[in-house]
Amino acid sequence: MGRHHHRQQRLVSGSLLMTEGGDDNERPPSNSFGGVSIKTVAPVMLAAAALFVASPFSNVPAKAQNYDLSHTPLARSGSSIEVMGDARVVDGDTIVIQDGKGGKERIRLAGIDAPESKQVCKDSKGGEYACGVESQQALQKLVGKDKVKCLAAKRDMYQRIVGVCYDVRTGVELNKAMIDEGEAIAYTAYSKAYTSDEEVAKKKGTGMWKGEFQKPWEYRKMKRSKSLDQKTVRAPKKETKSKAKAQEAADQSDVDDAPGDDL
Repeated sequence: MGRHHHRQQRLVSGSLLMTEGGDDNERPPSNSFGGVSIKTVAPVMLAAAALFVASPFSNVPAKAQNYDLSHTPLARSGSSIEVMGDARVVDGDTIVIQDGKGGKERIRLAGIDAPESKQVCKDSKGGEYACGVESQQALQKLVGKDKVKCLAAKRDMYQRIVGVCYDVRTGVELNKAMIDEGEAIAYTAYSKAYTSDEEVAKKKGTGMWKGEFQKPWEYRKMKRSKSLDQKTVRAPKKETKSKAKAQEAADQSDVDDAPGDDL
C-alpha cells in the first residue's frame, strides 16, 4: 500500500510553515531542526543573540557612551585628553589607570575633594570613624572591576590628569557619584559644578554629612602646618635609606593631596 502523504501546518515563532508529512517514523530533512526549517530558526537565534549583547548584564557595552559634560568642570573647556583602562583607587578623589601595556596615568577627579586617607570624622552620635578610608572604599565600590574612562582638558603642575571619570560599563560619572554619596565635597575653590549636588547630599545627610567633619583642604593645611613646626624644632640628622624612602612616600602623598589646577 502506498504511503499517504499530507501537508501539515506548523506555527513556529509566529511564522506559519508548510511541511510535507508522511509516516511518523519519517525523519526530518537534514536542513531542518526538529522538523523546523533552519532558514526560519536562524533569524530567531540571531535576534536572541542580539538581545543578549545589548543586555545590561553583559560586560561589553552595547554601544559607545556619549558623555554629557555640560554639568561638569569641563563644561566650558571641553576635553582634549582621554584615558581608559583598569583603575586602581588611591583615595576618594584619586585613581591610577593602567592601559594594560605597562603605561599608567594618575588622575585627580576634578571639582571634588575627598577626606584624606588618615582623616577621622564624627558620625551622628559623635563617635569617630575613619572617613578617609570610607571614602576610598566608596569609590572602589563604584568602580568595582570595571574599566574607567577619564576626560580632561589638561594636566596640572604634577603632570596628573585632572578630569571627569566614568565607569565604562554603567556610565556612572564618578565625580558626581562621590558627591551624591556624601563621600566627597564640592571643591569650590576650583569649580562650582557640583555645589547643587552637594546641597542635596547635605539635606539627605548622606556620608560625611551625617555627622561632623573638617573640610579636606583645611585638614591638609593643619597637617602641613604641624609638619613644618616639627621640622623646625628637630635637629637635622643624617638621612638613611629607609628614611629617604619614607620621605619619598610622603612626597607622593603630598602630590595626591594637592588640588588640581583650576579648569
